[in-house]
Amino acid sequence: MTSNPRSAWIQVCVPVNRDIEDAVANFLFELGSSGCQQNENEVVAYFNGGFLKERIRQKIAQYFAGLRALGFVLPSPGVNITRVADQDWNAIWKRDFKPVVISKRLIIKPGWVELSAPQDAIVIEIDPKQAFGTGTHATTRLALQFLERYIAARQTVLDVGTGSGILAIAAAKLGAANVVALDNDPVAVEAARENVRKNSCADSCRLLVSAVSALRLPHAVFDVIVANINKNEILKLLPDLARLLKLKGGQSPLSRGDKGGCLFITGLLLEDGGEVVAKISNQPGWEIKENVVEEEWLGLTIQNRG
Repeated sequence: MTSNPRSAWIQVCVPVNRDIEDAVANFLFELGSSGCQQNENEVVAYFNGGFLKERIRQKIAQYFAGLRALGFVLPSPGVNITRVADQDWNAIWKRDFKPVVISKRLIIKPGWVELSAPQDAIVIEIDPKQAFGTGTHATTRLALQFLERYIAARQTVLDVGTGSGILAIAAAKLGAANVVALDNDPVAVEAARENVRKNSCADSCRLLVSAVSALRLPHAVFDVIVANINKNEILKLLPDLARLLKLKGGQSPLSRGDKGGCLFITGLLLEDGGEVVAKISNQPGWEIKENVVEEEWLGLTIQNRG
């Protein structure tokens, strides 16, 4: 059977803000999208031409109504749905994903690109597929830089919202002995698991489709927790993160003479930072050691002094 090249795909452009962009992209994949692209203030998804445009519009409207009920402020104007000619989307996506230099020694690259890297470079090979994280977003870069700067050998690390697994792989390659990576999206975890295997980190990385609340003491206590997630998720998860962050024993990578685990938070818009900082300041024993701004994003490093 052949298809009409002028109507082979449906393009869906959904206006978003930073708080909901990942959630909307996830929803569009669950709705049946064959691929998503996250642009500034917009998620663009592509559906096979057999999907009904009005059905897609109705489902998105229902999803947005649910987000409003949860208190999210949503952008306007509305969703734009058009039919587009058939293209080699995989080739276009591969063309646009280039190696990303995070620091002098930390590099992210797609598997199909040959790279001549310095001998001491740490190269992470990523095929994100339908999961998020290629190292290009400012929040991912902040998290990677925190890990590179502070992680110590043989530590235990929790990666909350792992996406394509970049942060878990980076932690393992930087010397962590045991990395637990969580995501509530099975597609993301499967992509992360494949990336972990590609980077020969399977022995030190454990990937779970799980909520943070499902991790239980006494075994789930971490030297380092990295959370590249938005404000609402951070505020919701702070009690669990406090429960899982090591209180004492070993040396903190943030301050070699002090003991206690450390938490790296990225994914915060500058305008949301004050609310999160206030909550952290009220957490007994927690101290904000560093705040770093990149573009409109804020990254925090926090030590649990106990």
